[in-house]
Amino acid sequence: MNAPAVILALLLPLSALLADVASVKEEIEQIPAGALIELQAKFSRRAFRGKRGQLSDSGFTLVRRSGREQRVTFADVVSVKRVKSHRLRNHLIALGIGAGAGVIAGRVQ
Repeated sequence: MNAPAVILALLLPLSALLADVASVKEEIEQIPAGALIELQAKFSRRAFRGKRGQLSDSGFTLVRRSGREQRVTFADVVSVKRVKSHRLRNHLIALGIGAGAGVIAGRVQ
């Protein structure tokens, strides 16, 4: 086997890894600071949730629900997604139930 072929064979997996890190970095950069995110890390089977904190060249800060900040490198992230909050929807449902109960209670008397 010639030397250029060996070098190319060794560099291909490295270039794929760098491309993955770049795409994860781009995804995280598009999410605004303070937004709720869920990420899957290479070092754990479970997903981590928290708010996206400060960015750096090598990673970012994940602010956990407890307020604890955790540094995460882009290379450790398998996937990331923004978690949508259902708070407004839940408040509107509660308001509707309360209004319905008020109407029914008003008609009973």
